[in-house]
Order: sequence, then C-alpha cells, then structure tokens
Amino acid sequence: MYKVGIIGYGKMGKIRHQVITTMKDIQVTSIYDPVNNDVDGVEYVQCAEDIIHDPNIDAVYICTPNYLNKQLTIESMNAGKHVFCEKPPSFTAKEVEEIRAVEEESDRVL
Repeated sequence: MYKVGIIGYGKMGKIRHQVITTMKDIQVTSIYDPVNNDVDGVEYVQCAEDIIHDPNIDAVYICTPNYLNKQLTIESMNAGKHVFCEKPPSFTAKEVEEIRAVEEESDRVL
C-alpha cells in the first residue's frame, strides 16, 4: 500500500484526493493547505514539511500555486519521496533541468 500526502488542498488537491479514495493500493494519510484545513477523515498537518519529512509517506502530491512547485518538488525528492506535481514544476527550461537532476540523483520518480 502506497501512503501519500497532499500539499495544497484547493480544487485540484480535492479532486486528487477523491480519485485516490477509489484506488485500493494507495491511501492519503495527511494533507496540508495554508488556508483550507477542512480535510474530513485525514490528518491535517501544520506545514508542508510535516508531509515531506514523514518517513511513513511514500509519495507527495503537490497541488499548489505554480510559484511553490519547484521548491516543494525538489525538497520532496531529496527527502526520498516520489512526486506528482499538479502543474508544471517550474517556469523555465533551466529550472526543469535542475529538477530533473534532483530526480536522477534521488532515484525517485517525478
């Protein structure tokens, strides 16, 4: 069973959570959003780092505004997490190359 955390619980975070609940081999264990803490049936954590550094979480769904994606993606992979990033993880090709280098080094999947 894969255990995942969701960072960002706006429209897309909620959609991802809803879809995950239909799968039998994956479970959302915690959610973080700086505004929305109404996460029925799942642990709400106090910051994104609580998800990123939780040793029980295998993967992170990043559903945040674009300007936050690069940092959260890199931090998550460096912490040993697989990452699903809702939107493009950065704004430039150079930044994507940086992320891809971290992906390769971390042996995680983006």
